[in-house]
Amino acid sequence: MNEDGLRMARWCAQLLHRPDRKPDVPELVARLLAVQAQNLPAAQLAVRARTRELTAAAVDEAIADRSVVRSWGPRGTLHLVTADDLTWLVPLFGPSRVTGSLRRLAQEGVTGSEPDLLHAVTTALSGQGPLTKTALGDRLATVGVRAAGQGIVHLSALGAFHGRVVHGPEQGGKPTYVHAADWLGKEIRFEPDAGRALAALARRYLQTRGPAGPADLASWSGLPLRDARAAFAGIAGE
Repeated sequence: MNEDGLRMARWCAQLLHRPDRKPDVPELVARLLAVQAQNLPAAQLAVRARTRELTAAAVDEAIADRSVVRSWGPRGTLHLVTADDLTWLVPLFGPSRVTGSLRRLAQEGVTGSEPDLLHAVTTALSGQGPLTKTALGDRLATVGVRAAGQGIVHLSALGAFHGRVVHGPEQGGKPTYVHAADWLGKEIRFEPDAGRALAALARRYLQTRGPAGPADLASWSGLPLRDARAAFAGIAGE
């Protein structure tokens, strides 16, 4: 395959040729595995670019009905993923980010042990529904944790890396944070088999980003190259 063929194969795998199929938002997000969503309007455009009829409102509806969730994923950045995929994506990408999250919290003046901080953000969000950053800061103060600005964001991320926090629908153009079990109706139960999760990652990654190799997967996911190689080894017979 030459360079032009490679580019065309990836272009079509990513659905950027906008085929006649008209998937709904959860189906499209599931096919793409994870849609970059640091900026929600950009994620809405990423969905729009791959379909003929879906709108920003359709993405908002999928987030509101919980079929699609905005949470921290590949590279420790925000993505749209399906609720069903959180069970194996969070344990792949979350634990390795905890140390960095605690370091950033300390830089923001938020100190305490990992279990105590995790308990605080979980307690602050429990039963409250989606909260803006300001509202979450107020709730954290009631449980004895003083946090402001990015400290609140990194505390939410710490909760997300443990499967306790996800983003809710935006309120007035501002992100919200919500207790994961409250929002999804059940706890995010981690896939216990890391090998199976890595194999699923390689399989789903190649579906829309191939042709590719382990180094490509490592770059996209933020996982160590050894894990990307293990992911490819897990599907070598397919």
